[in-house]
Amino acid sequence: VAAAVEQETGVQVVFVRDTSAAFKARDAAAITRLDYVKTALTDFAQTQPWMKDGLDDVTLLAPEGPVITHSSRGADIAQAVAAYTSTYAGAADPFQLVNAALDFVSEAEPRPGVRRFVVFLSNGLETGAAQAALNDLAVRARAIQVPVYTGFVGQTEAANESGSRGLRQLAELTGAAHTLFEKPASLAPLFQHLANQRTSYRLSYRSRLSATGQHSLAATVTLPSGARLTAEARAFPLRVEPPLVTLPDLPAAIERIGAAYAVPVTVTFPDSHPRDLAQIELLVDGQTVDTQTALVESLA
Repeated sequence: VAAAVEQETGVQVVFVRDTSAAFKARDAAAITRLDYVKTALTDFAQTQPWMKDGLDDVTLLAPEGPVITHSSRGADIAQAVAAYTSTYAGAADPFQLVNAALDFVSEAEPRPGVRRFVVFLSNGLETGAAQAALNDLAVRARAIQVPVYTGFVGQTEAANESGSRGLRQLAELTGAAHTLFEKPASLAPLFQHLANQRTSYRLSYRSRLSATGQHSLAATVTLPSGARLTAEARAFPLRVEPPLVTLPDLPAAIERIGAAYAVPVTVTFPDSHPRDLAQIELLVDGQTVDTQTALVESLA
């Protein structure tokens, strides 16, 4: 019998800030673009918040190095954001910076079912001669199923120039979206989207597979509108071995009391897939002397 249970599994997000000279520019109120980015990240971690303490996993990276890694406390993340200072030199190789983010999300998942994301904020990602590097980055992100959301931080009139188009291309190639960052509120839709991914469904069912080998699994969901969504089939290995039956602690000599003697029986499953037993037979000198169809407490 199949069952579906809604549960909060959290999200794992790596925020990458390529803090180049464009982040140093100030507006009429003398607020830098980096200040706006820091306000947005603080909102995500604590002010709003969009993350959930003790559940989500957040990492912040910058060209100077990791700012905070694998934190599940919004207060700690906000403190790290506030303490961060930049040389505004930018990353020597922005592709390597994003690859570092993929390294972090490629580490062991905090718990099964956690969805993983990278958010890359930059003044642009020039392709041209680096198109092969961008393609390789996108292939790696798709292979580990991590969308790379991008945000252009810079002058609005430059949003359609080649650097911004490179960011948009990276997002599209990994199944994500691109954003023009102007004020902290620019990232609010993205943050809400990430928060919405925190909840998932755990499906459980009684498998009828009984053969060792490679098998595949897919799921189809029917929405209230009647639309049907089918997940891509995933392959998984299965090892099935017969149960192991043992007679533990038998004495060297059996002294019968009356007509009965209790025989202890242990049944274990070396493949770690316990199954129900249909029948148990006791054989003495190759001959069946007793048959039972009900399970007994001594079985393991």
